[in-house]
Amino acid sequence: MMDAAVQEAIKAAAWYKLEQPGLGVELSEAFDIIEEGLLPLPPIPDEAGYVGAKRLILDRRNSG
Repeated sequence: MMDAAVQEAIKAAAWYKLEQPGLGVELSEAFDIIEEGLLPLPPIPDEAGYVGAKRLILDRRNSG
């Protein structure tokens, strides 16, 4: 199951890379932050939070 999620993440990053240069790299970096537990992540509100889903909000205002 985890392999499917990893493959989907790789495909998503590749798609975003084609849509806007740099965006795929940012998405890959976000996945690394989540996977390595580098930041404490707040739970998503409501039902998704009840099952342990968390969110990572990126500040893209100053990105290229």
